[in-house]
Amino acid sequence: MNNQPCPVCKGMTVPFFVGKGDLLECIHCHIVFDTRVSYDRNFYEHRRAASVDTAKIEARRRNVRQRINLIKALFHKDISLLDIGCGEGVFLREVLAYVREAKGLEPTLFYVDYARKNFGLDVQEGLIEDVDFPNDVFSVITMFHVIEHVDDPVASLEKIGRWLKTGGHLVVEVPNIKSPTARYKGLNWEMIIPEHRFQFCEESLRYVLDRAGFRLISVRTRDFDQYRTSIGKNLRKLGVGKQKYEPKALPVGHAVSVPGIPDGPTSAAKKIRRFIQLPLKALLGWLVMKRNRSDYLFAIARKSEPKTDYGTP
Repeated sequence: MNNQPCPVCKGMTVPFFVGKGDLLECIHCHIVFDTRVSYDRNFYEHRRAASVDTAKIEARRRNVRQRINLIKALFHKDISLLDIGCGEGVFLREVLAYVREAKGLEPTLFYVDYARKNFGLDVQEGLIEDVDFPNDVFSVITMFHVIEHVDDPVASLEKIGRWLKTGGHLVVEVPNIKSPTARYKGLNWEMIIPEHRFQFCEESLRYVLDRAGFRLISVRTRDFDQYRTSIGKNLRKLGVGKQKYEPKALPVGHAVSVPGIPDGPTSAAKKIRRFIQLPLKALLGWLVMKRNRSDYLFAIARKSEPKTDYGTP
């Protein structure tokens, strides 16, 4: 075969989607990688963000609280935490109620400035590859939707492992390329973007963590704003409704919403409908998560000794 070898384990690769060669899957470690050029550091530092969508902040807070509830058992008032790819700092601000110290690492200059000025957070600017912290200093390191961006996930995880104390915990969230939504939408899935050099499933995430010296303790799936995902999306994830993706084209003359500008007055009927739908959305979101059919993998791993023999791909 003429496909590129796996950049992680050098194994043989095959197209992940039949007839489409942009995304290749390694038959040995099962990592999926994009053969197209990914964004450079200039994109992450200067072009990735120039504003904060304040309309989405409350949804982000709900999402953060859901994450915290999944890892609250790891926290106590004596620990130091590092959040890699902390963005505008919503998670850091919330988690400070549970830990002694929380620092952030973020490559985008705008986000760094926003987190410092608006939340008073301790955030350092930079990429994993270019910064360093003392060895054995953090009890918990979190990285939500970060490892799919790096050039070498194993090397990045090994470096992060040196910053963790013995027995410390790493919490990772990544898009799940083998989720029902990814299978449903294929190359139209919103998580297949130039920023994402790699795509993970449970097998490949376990592989890179183990190779970098982490022992996987638990892995589950979840969604952004888990309990407010639309009813239709959750039903599809549970196997109800159409299972073939058909891109929707806007009809001629369709009004397009502009972020920050209201579409019009919200009627009382709409408010009542939303209020009635919330319990159903929460129930369906819980069922989707329990059946491991959500879009993201959420893993907790403990620092251990790296392996040296992974077999020959």
